[in-house]
Amino acid sequence: MIKPIGGYFEWEFPANKASFLHSDGVLLNSGRHSLEYILKSLGTINRLWVSYYTCDVVLQPIERLGIPYSFYHINKDFVLTEEIVLEDGEYLIYTNYFGMMDEYCKEMANCYGNQLILDYAQAFFAPRIDGVNTFYSPRKFAGIPDGGIAYANNPFSLELPKDYSYDKCAHLLKRHDLAPMDGYNDFRESSHKISLSPLSLMSTLTYNMMSSLDYESIKERRISNFAFLHARLADTNGLQIPSLESFACPMVYPYYTKDIGLRKKLINNHVFVATYWPNVLDWCNEREVEYELCKNIIPLPIDQRYGEEDMKRIIEIINK
Repeated sequence: MIKPIGGYFEWEFPANKASFLHSDGVLLNSGRHSLEYILKSLGTINRLWVSYYTCDVVLQPIERLGIPYSFYHINKDFVLTEEIVLEDGEYLIYTNYFGMMDEYCKEMANCYGNQLILDYAQAFFAPRIDGVNTFYSPRKFAGIPDGGIAYANNPFSLELPKDYSYDKCAHLLKRHDLAPMDGYNDFRESSHKISLSPLSLMSTLTYNMMSSLDYESIKERRISNFAFLHARLADTNGLQIPSLESFACPMVYPYYTKDIGLRKKLINNHVFVATYWPNVLDWCNEREVEYELCKNIIPLPIDQRYGEEDMKRIIEIINK
């Protein structure tokens, strides 16, 4: 393609860095497509073991590839309730929940080795464990439209098209000029487009966005906000949070509460919190731990857009 000269300007970013976090992985168009790449790299898979407590988008590439799968249970500490003995051709997917389970991921790697697949969608800053298939979803941590990163033990070359991301940016732009709710439908539409997309290489736009991010600043702010909330909410949090020194960087602060009205109260006060994950309520019954985790964990925002005053406001709403 001949380089065009002149005409209107594109969106300009700070000067690109030589590399960015995990840029040595296989750069793809989403986290779920990164999982698909890993699954294809493994050849014949007889069975996948998947946690009941996970997002249903994980099943999209599994079902698309026609791979048999079974579910396993975890306990309230996000640890497997029983050891699963994997046969040849079987693999287990484990989620680094909320970016807090780095140490347990190491234990799992020692146990299952190259039959483990680590879902680091919620743990972007956690380093890859050597020899373990791992995938990341950076849009959980920064304002980018899409993108995923895969580390496969058996990487392979695919003649893949490069994705385009310009049509998934409306919510990112509206958030600058409008209230969050004004761009929410655009956010959902963007997520829907990702679900319909085929496995592709990361778009140039997303690559340039990722190259412009200050990762150290993002990490420091998240850790600071997490520590601030934990110091004031630990006594009322129904979860045992791992030592803050044991994980690289969290995605949110998971606050477990039986206060059924708190989630709505936070949203009514413009503190927008998600539910991880609504599909779990369909997969599990009310007596199972995963059902309780989904129902009672409120993921409090701690990201780089906020500081101590914002954390104080969250605490005030909770304590009212």
